[in-house]
Amino acid sequence: MAKMLKVLFALGMAGVASQGVAAGGPYAVFKTAEGEFVCELYPAKAPKTVEKLVGLATGKKAWNHPGSQKKMEGTP
Repeated sequence: MAKMLKVLFALGMAGVASQGVAAGGPYAVFKTAEGEFVCELYPAKAPKTVEKLVGLATGKKAWNHPGSQKKMEGTP
């Protein structure tokens, strides 16, 4: 089950785009085959989580491919 969640998370991250919205702060837009949804991020309440999510979405944070375990750098 945990491996399935990691794969789903990785697939979801492939379609994540981060953008700033003046009214409420940063948002993450998740684009999936079933549509898209928007999540507001709260850097004041969860700074490490927001930093990691934005880093993964922009390609600034390295991650391991769940299938090959290859370290991916510079790619969202």
